Amino acid sequence: MSSLCDIFPDDPSCVQVEPEEPAVVVEPEKEEPDNEEVEDVDEAGVEDDENALEDEPASDAIASELSQGNYAAAALKAVDEWANVKALKSYAMLSPVLDHLKLIMVAGIWAASGGLAALRYRSESNFYDSGKIGDETNWWKLGDQLRNYSGLGVGGVLALTSLLATFGIANSVNMMAWEFLGLGSALVSLAIFVVRFLGYDAAYGHAKGTDVAKQASGKAVMGYIKEDSLMDAAMEVGSLLALASAKEGVAFDLWHSLNSADQAEKIADWEQTVAERAQEIAVDRKSLDGPKKENKNEKIEDSQDEEK
Repeated sequence: MSSLCDIFPDDPSCVQVEPEEPAVVVEPEKEEPDNEEVEDVDEAGVEDDENALEDEPASDAIASELSQGNYAAAALKAVDEWANVKALKSYAMLSPVLDHLKLIMVAGIWAASGGLAALRYRSESNFYDSGKIGDETNWWKLGDQLRNYSGLGVGGVLALTSLLATFGIANSVNMMAWEFLGLGSALVSLAIFVVRFLGYDAAYGHAKGTDVAKQASGKAVMGYIKEDSLMDAAMEVGSLLALASAKEGVAFDLWHSLNSADQAEKIADWEQTVAERAQEIAVDRKSLDGPKKENKNEKIEDSQDEEK
C-alpha cells in the first residue's frame, strides 16, 4: 500500500483525511444596561400604569380604593361619578323647544287674562261703580285696570318674542325682552300692591265707621280687592314655577345660538367679573383681620433701645 502511494501519490485511496478540529464558539460579551435606560423604562411603565388608572372605569377605581381600605377616596370617586351622571342626564333631558313653549304659555295667559278682563268681562262703564265710596278715589278700579292693561301689553310682547325664539329667530332679543319687561312687570306688580293696599285700608276704615251705606260699601270693596289679589297670587305662583322649569333649556338654546366670538367674549367678561369680586373679597377680609400684631420680641427690643 505504501509502495503504491509512493508511486501514485495522487490516487484517491492514498489521500489521508486529517480530523477537523472542533470550532470554537465565541460568545458575545453581555452589555450591561445603562442606568438611564433602566430609569426610562421604569418611568415609561409608571406612566402606562397611571394612564391605565385614568382609563379605568370609575366603578373599578372605587372597588380598587375599597380593597385598599381608602374609604374616603372611594367615597369621593363615587360622589364624582354620580355628579357626572346627574349633569349628563340633566343636559340630555333638556328640550329647548318645550321650554320655549312654556314661555309662550305663561306670557299668553298674562295677555289673555288681562285682555279679556279689560276688553270684555269688565269693559262696561258702570262695572266699577260698586267700588266707589263717596267722592273718594276708586282704588279697586285703578289697581284692576293697571293690572289688566299691563298684563295685556307685557304678555303680548313676550308671547310674540318667545314664539320667534322657538323657531330660532331673535333668541337674544327674546332674552332681553324677558329681562327688561320682566323687571318692568315686577315694578308694576309693586305699584298694584300699593294701590290695592290703599284701597283696602280705606275700605276697612269705612267698614268700621258709623255710616251704614259706607260701611256696606267698605266691606264690599274689601271683598273685591281680596278676591283679585288671591287670583293674581295664584297666577304668579304658577307662572314662576313654569318659568323656573324652563330657565335651563332656554339658556342652553340661547348659548348655542351664539357664534364662537360672542361666546368667547361672554366667557372673558365672566372671568373678569369673578376675578374682580374675588379681589374685593380678599380686600374686605384683610380689612376685617385688622393690622398685624407686632411680635413680642420686637416689642422687647424696642423697649430696650428706648432705655438705652
